[in-house]
Amino acid sequence: MTKPSLLELPPGVQLIYLAEGGANVIYRFATAGSTLKDPNRSLSAAIDRQDQLNSLPARLKGKLLRLRKETAADISYKEIVRNFDTIIRPLFPPEELVDQTLVQLPAGLLARCNERLRADEVTGSRPKKRHGGYLCLSEPFGLLITDMTTDGEPDATLAELKPKWLNQSPSAPAAAHRCRTCALREMKNRESLLLGHKEQRSFCPLDLVSEKFEDVSRATGLIKGCKDRSRLARILYCNSTLRRLQSLQKIEGDVGLQGPGAKSRDMSLAMTLRDCTMFIKIPHDEKRPVEIRLGDLDLKTGAGGKAGYWRSLEAQLIDQGWYDGCNSNQDPTTALLVGYVGATHDTSGPSEPSLDRWPSGTHLAVDYYPSQWPEQKWESDFAQMRDANLSYVRVNEFDWAILEPAEGQYNFTLLDRTLELLARYHLKAIIGTPTAGPPNWLTEKYDVSFVDHTNTTLLFGSRRTYSTSSTDYRILSQNITRKLAERYGQNPTVAGWQLDNEFGCHDTTQSYDHHAVRRFQTWLQKKYGTIENLNAAQGRLFWSDQYTSFDVIQPPFLQVYTPQPDHVLDWYLFSSDMIIEFARKQTEILRQYAPTQFITHNFMMGFTDFDHFKFSREVGLDLATFDEYPLSGPSSFSWLSLDDQARYLRTGLPDWQALHHALYRGVAGAAYNKTSGPFGVMEMQTGVLNWSPYRVSPLKGMVRLWTLETFADMGDMVSYFRWRQVPYAQEQTLSGLFTSDGFPDEGFLEIQTVIDEDLPMLREALNADQAQEHQADVALVFDYVSVQVWAIDPYSGEWSSKDTSYTDPTVQYMDLVYNFYSALRRLGLSVDVISPEQPIQGYKLVVVPSLPIIPKTFNQALANYSGHVVFGPHTGSKTATFSYTPGLNPSKGPLRDRLPMRVTRVETPPSYANSGVVYAGKTFNISGWEEWVVCERNNRTSVVTMTSASSHRLGKPAACSMDGLHYLGFNPSVDLLVSYLGEVADDAAISDFAGRQANSSHDLGPTLRFAKRGSLLWAFNYGLESAKLPAIENAELLIGENGSEIASAGIAIWRLKSALA
Repeated sequence: MTKPSLLELPPGVQLIYLAEGGANVIYRFATAGSTLKDPNRSLSAAIDRQDQLNSLPARLKGKLLRLRKETAADISYKEIVRNFDTIIRPLFPPEELVDQTLVQLPAGLLARCNERLRADEVTGSRPKKRHGGYLCLSEPFGLLITDMTTDGEPDATLAELKPKWLNQSPSAPAAAHRCRTCALREMKNRESLLLGHKEQRSFCPLDLVSEKFEDVSRATGLIKGCKDRSRLARILYCNSTLRRLQSLQKIEGDVGLQGPGAKSRDMSLAMTLRDCTMFIKIPHDEKRPVEIRLGDLDLKTGAGGKAGYWRSLEAQLIDQGWYDGCNSNQDPTTALLVGYVGATHDTSGPSEPSLDRWPSGTHLAVDYYPSQWPEQKWESDFAQMRDANLSYVRVNEFDWAILEPAEGQYNFTLLDRTLELLARYHLKAIIGTPTAGPPNWLTEKYDVSFVDHTNTTLLFGSRRTYSTSSTDYRILSQNITRKLAERYGQNPTVAGWQLDNEFGCHDTTQSYDHHAVRRFQTWLQKKYGTIENLNAAQGRLFWSDQYTSFDVIQPPFLQVYTPQPDHVLDWYLFSSDMIIEFARKQTEILRQYAPTQFITHNFMMGFTDFDHFKFSREVGLDLATFDEYPLSGPSSFSWLSLDDQARYLRTGLPDWQALHHALYRGVAGAAYNKTSGPFGVMEMQTGVLNWSPYRVSPLKGMVRLWTLETFADMGDMVSYFRWRQVPYAQEQTLSGLFTSDGFPDEGFLEIQTVIDEDLPMLREALNADQAQEHQADVALVFDYVSVQVWAIDPYSGEWSSKDTSYTDPTVQYMDLVYNFYSALRRLGLSVDVISPEQPIQGYKLVVVPSLPIIPKTFNQALANYSGHVVFGPHTGSKTATFSYTPGLNPSKGPLRDRLPMRVTRVETPPSYANSGVVYAGKTFNISGWEEWVVCERNNRTSVVTMTSASSHRLGKPAACSMDGLHYLGFNPSVDLLVSYLGEVADDAAISDFAGRQANSSHDLGPTLRFAKRGSLLWAFNYGLESAKLPAIENAELLIGENGSEIASAGIAIWRLKSALA
C-alpha cells in the first residue's frame, strides 16, 4: 500500500489575514469571488494570475490556513499534528472536531507574510498587542483547519464559547459552593476591581451540562455571538458533543492538587480538554443542520510552569475560600452550586447496564488463543467448536503485544482473521481488553510497575505487572481499549467484552508504588478533610502516631509492629477503589463505541481483595462472570480434616461452587439495584490444574456435574478453559478440552454428554423459565469489608511484619460464610447471597454470618424488616472507624434496639480447649471464637437460646433471641447450624426443595445437594458413593437412572408437575 503524499500548498494561492493569537496567525484563502474589506491586507504567495484564483484546489475549500509564530514553546506543527492524530482525534467523531491537516508551504511564503505583518504594524492595521511577533521561518509546514467562520454565509450566525471545566475539580472542598471555573473568575474579578477595572461576566460551565433546561438557558444568556438565546439553549441542551467532552474530562480527571507530573500525557490531555473552544455555526433556517465543532485542541504541555501554575491557582482558590463563595458579593444564582441540581448532577458515568445486551438462556463457550497455534489449525478448530454446539469464544485478553507491537503502531490482522473465521462458523466473540499483560515496550518506557508489600518492584516477564494507580498505565490502557472499541464496537460477530482478566489475581490489588501512595494521600484528604480529623478518627494519639500532613502518609507496610487498624482498612478501601476506577474508564470507552455489546469481568473464587458488589454497581456490568476451579476450593480452608480433604479431593467441596453461583448472581444484581442478575462462568475447570498444592484429576463425571449445577443455580453461560492444552510456557500442565496433540480429553467427552443428551431434555423447561423473576426464600448477607475486619484484627494468630498481617488466625470470615451457607443447603433451602447494600424485603429469612461494621443502609433496611434474622459472631462490634462501639456491641441501631444483649469479652480458644455450647439438649464442640454474651441490656432481657458448655462459663448464655432476631456469639459448626437454622426456618414457614416444611430432620447430609430452577428440580451427588434420594412427588424424572438413588458424581433432574399447573 502506497503511503499518501503530503499535501502541498499551491504556490499561487492568495491569502487574506483573518486573525492571530499569541502562537499562530490565521489566514483565509482568497478566490475570484472573495470580497476584501481591506485590500491592503491581502498577501500573494507568488503571483497574482487571475486563472489561479479561479482554480482553488478542492482540498482547500472550506479550510483556513494556520501558520506558526516564533515562540518559546517551539513545538513543531509536525508534533502538534501527531499528537492530534494519536491522542485527540480518537476521542471524538470527525464531525465534532475542527480538523487540522499538515500542509507543505511553498518557498518564500513565510518571509512575504512577515513583511506584510511588519507593514501592517506601520499602518496600524495589526493589533498593537501583537506587534513584534512573527512567523517562524524554520517551520516548513502550515495547518489546514476547518473554516468555522460565516464569511460568505450571510444566512448563518457563529457562536463561540469556552466550555472550560464541565465537572467540579477533584480537589474542590466537599462543601464547595462554586465550580472551579466560577471560583477562578470570581478571584480574578476581585483582582480587577482592586485595579479599577471592570468585572468579567460569564456562564457557569456546569449549567451547560445540566439536566434542567432553565440552567442551560441561563448560561446561553452570557454566550457571545448569538442573539437568539432561546434557540442556542435548545441546541446546547443535552448536546452530545458537550456530554462527550464532559465525560472525557471526567476520565482525564487528574488535574487537582495531587495530579500527575508536569510532563505526563495525562496532565497534558486533561489541561487540553479543559481549555478548548466550541464553535457553533447556526443557520437562520431552523430546518438546516447546526454545525458544532471543538477547536483549540493542540495538546498542551505541563512543562514550562503551566502545570505548576494550574496547581498554584487551585491551592489559592481553596486556601482563600473562593470555592466556598465567601469572598464575593455576586448573585448566588449565577455562580454558586447551592440551590440547583444541574450543577452537581453527574451525567458523565457509564450508561446503565442492560439485560438487552445479554441473551438469557443456557450457553456454552470456550477460551481460545489463535496466536498460540499454527494458523492452519484455526479454521478446523472453529469448525469443531461449531459442531460441538458452542456459542461463544473468548479471545484476546493477553494479546496486547500482538495488537500494538510498538507504541502507536497497531496490527489487527490476527483479531480480524479470528473474527472472520468465527463469523464463518456462526460463533460469537467475547473480546478481552488486553490490559492484564502489558507489552515490554510499555514497561520499559513508562513508570507502571507493581510494588509489593515488601517494597519490591516486580519485573516484566509474567502478567499483571502494573499498578492501577499509574497515570501512564491508565492512559495507555484506555488507548488500546479505545482502538479495539472503535474497530470492533459495531462488529456483529462481537457479542461482548471482558474487562482485563482476573483483577487482583496474584495479590496485585494493593500496589505500594509511588503513584498509589500519591493517590492514597489524596483519597485520605478527601475522606477526612484535615489531618487533625484523620488523626482523631484513627486514634493516632496512641503510640504517638499522629501525622503532620497528608503528604507524609504512607500505606500500612514496612512497620515494626501492627499498624493502626483503621489505616489498614482505609488502604483496602482505597485499593478497591483504584481497581474500580481503572475498570470504569474502560467501560466508559466501550459504552461509547460499543453501546449494544455486553460488558463483563471474570472474577475469581474465594477472592475478596476488592469489593465486587461496588465494582459491579459503579462499573456497570451487564452480567457477572467468574472463573470456576472447584479442585482449588479445599485448599481454602485450613480446618478441613484429612478425611474431608480426601473425600473432596477430586470433586471439590459440595457447597463451594454453589456459594459462588449465588454470590455472583448477587454481584450481578448490584448493577441493576436488585438482589440478583445474570451470571455465568468464564473459565470452567476441565481437568488437571497447574497451581493447586496437589495436581489431581477430577472424578469422572464432575465436569458435567459442575456445568449443570451452574445452570441449575440460574447461570446463563459456562465457558471452558481451554480449547486445547498448550504444550509450552507457564500453563503447559493445565488441561484443556483437547490434549496438546489434538485428541479429545475427558472434559470434552463430558461436555458432549451435556450438549447431546442433557440440554435437549431441559431446553423447553429452561426457556419457559427465562422470563420469571427468581428470589430465594433466604438471603445470606456477604460483606467484603467484613472480610478485612476479621483479617486486620482476628484476635488470634501471630503478627508478621514481613507479611503485614496476622498468620494462622483461628477463624476467618470465609469460614463462617461457608458454614452458614452449607447448613442452609443441607436443609434444602433456596439461598441468595447479597450485600448489605441490597434490599432484604421479600425474604422469609435473612442470615448474617458476621457484620462487624453495620452500614447505615443495612440498619435502615433492618429497621423496616419484620422477618427472621440470624446474626453470627462479631456482628455490630465495631464503629466505622474500627473502634469498639459505645456501650459494647452490638452497635447502636435496630439490632441493639430489638434484641437486648451485650458482648463483654471475646476469646479465641484452640480446639483442645474443649469449648462447647448446648442446644436442644445436645452438646456441640466449638473452637476459634467464643464471646461472653449477656442476654440483657438496660433492664430488658432476651431469651437464652444456647448456653456455654465450656468449663469456665458453664451454663452461661452463648446465644440470644427475641422477636425473630437471633445472635450466636461463637464460631458454630455446620451440624449445630443445621439444627438451629432448621428450627428458625420452620418458624418462618419456609419449605424446602421438595415442598416439605423446613426442618433439621430433613438434613441432606454432607454430599447430596438440590437446586430448583423454575419447574426443574436438580440433584447432585458430591460423594464418592451412591446416595439415597428422598421421595420427589408429582414430578417427572428427566435425567437420572432412577428416582431413588443417585450415583457418585451423578445428576438427577425432575420436572415438577405442580409448577406446570
